[in-house]
Parts: sequence; C-alpha cells; structure tokens
Amino acid sequence: MRLYPKSIWIVFMYVFFLLALGHIYLSTLSYGHFQAMHSGSVMGLEVVSGLSAFSDNLNKHIDKLNHTSFKTNILAALGYIAATATAYFSYRRERSQQHPAEKS
Repeated sequence: MRLYPKSIWIVFMYVFFLLALGHIYLSTLSYGHFQAMHSGSVMGLEVVSGLSAFSDNLNKHIDKLNHTSFKTNILAALGYIAATATAYFSYRRERSQQHPAEKS
C-alpha cells in the first residue's frame, strides 16, 4: 500500500491554499496617510508650508506603496491558487492510476 504519494498532494493543497488566503488578507492592508499636526512659525517663517509639501509628497509615495503591495499580494495569491489546483489535479491523477490490488 503506497500512501505517501497520495497524501503529499493533500498536504501541498492545504499549504498552498493557506498561503493564498494569507496573501488575500495581506492585500487588504494598507498604510495610512501622514498628517502634519504642527503649525505656526519659527523665527518668522511659516512651518506649515514646508510640512504641507513634504506631507503631500510622502502621501503620494504611500499611495504608490499601497497600490504596489495590493497588486503584488493578489498576484501571489493567484499563483498559490494555481498551485493548489495543480496539486489537486495531481492528487486526482495519482488516485486514478492506482494498481487494481490497491483499490478499495
């Protein structure tokens, strides 16, 4: 009785499916925007204008990071779903090619 080849595909399906779920969850996470709280003047210079420009540039960068992270995690999840399907079909193929003496 050869149990090993059949059971390994089930383990692979389980692992790949959990990895896909993990990446789907990670795709929902994102970084929040930076908000400058300090305002006023220092030695007669307006501090808000410098922080505002910095905040705008940083928030644009954060938006790019969030978008890239979302796409990367979705593509990884799709790859793991494909790996899950491959393991499933391999399991089915292995099961269908059993020797007559092994079938029960």
